[in-house]
Amino acid sequence: VAWLGLVTLLCLALVRCRRMRMLFFLLILAGLSGLWLPRTATAGELSPQWFSWDFKVGNWFFTDGTTDQFMSKCCNIRIQSDFGVLIDSKYGVEFGAGFLTANRSAIGSVTGDQSSDRFNLTLVPMQLNGSFRADFKENQIVVPYVKFGPDFVYFRQNLQGDVTDGVKYGLHGTLGLMITMEFWDEGSALEKDYGVNDVYFFLEGEYAWINDFGRGGLDLSGLIASAGILFEF
Repeated sequence: VAWLGLVTLLCLALVRCRRMRMLFFLLILAGLSGLWLPRTATAGELSPQWFSWDFKVGNWFFTDGTTDQFMSKCCNIRIQSDFGVLIDSKYGVEFGAGFLTANRSAIGSVTGDQSSDRFNLTLVPMQLNGSFRADFKENQIVVPYVKFGPDFVYFRQNLQGDVTDGVKYGLHGTLGLMITMEFWDEGSALEKDYGVNDVYFFLEGEYAWINDFGRGGLDLSGLIASAGILFEF
């Protein structure tokens, strides 16, 4: 818990937006409050948990001034899936890949106003994660977690047929909460029939620094607020 608190303070210090700081703070408070809440009676695990797979949908809030000028605040929808290897149900190594595409009005290079030209931006984010889950009890309802790792984002911009593409690099940190959905499976039918130990609904806030480590050019840094479903098996 102390370690989780230190990570929280670091994330709060790095995020400048007050609203995003409040989001991270509320996530941690909710998670800590649920650490010691037992689930309703469920059968014990019938098989070991070695892997995880999730599917999530989120909104990408770009924080760079130039990028934010031509990307709207709402509906920059990122779809992503992650596959992970688990150790003792608490530690994990994950790989994730996603997709985002948006059509927007271009910004005039002289006036800075929106022009009649339209452009399409396609992003294919890929991530590596080291993760820690505060999963201390078998019957724990709420499981907070943290993730950290590098980002590799392929981008393709099409402005009236003029195509620019490349790869941007960076780092990200994530705070989230997993909420068990085992009330659907009190008889452990999923585990017996399909080998699925646990099913979680999760909410997470991720902040990414994707700017080639300050080298300039397209800056994709921002916060991604996501929700999804995770399976452990």
